[in-house]
Amino acid sequence: MTLAQTAFGIAAVRMAKSIGVNDGGGMIRNSEGGVNELGVFWKPARWVDYSGAVASNVIEGITFLDHPTNPNHPSVFHVRNDGWMGASLTFSNALTIETNKPMGLRYGFYMHRGLPGASALDARWKDFTNVPITGFPNNKW
Repeated sequence: MTLAQTAFGIAAVRMAKSIGVNDGGGMIRNSEGGVNELGVFWKPARWVDYSGAVASNVIEGITFLDHPTNPNHPSVFHVRNDGWMGASLTFSNALTIETNKPMGLRYGFYMHRGLPGASALDARWKDFTNVPITGFPNNKW
């Protein structure tokens, strides 16, 4: 099976309007220091965080984590100021999955209260990368 080249991906999140940059004054950041759509849209990163207000004086968010074993890591992220956040598995090229050669993908979502600093999100990403892979032959893909 061949997955065609596209800027969209297999995993994505739609943030609440109150968190979106356009509608709620939220903020997008990535592992490479990019901020909001201009700095993160179609840029490779280990993680992207989207945070904003869910109620008066209550900030929450989701950090989208890309595992280093995924094809084309670090993933190119399709993230918009309107609340869309997705990882593009085949941004640069099509990807063929061969018969009898399973392909595993690993993404994580870290839900948080507040606005964690980049170093805290880097630490969460590192923790995510150290979780053992199970369920595949020899526990790897």
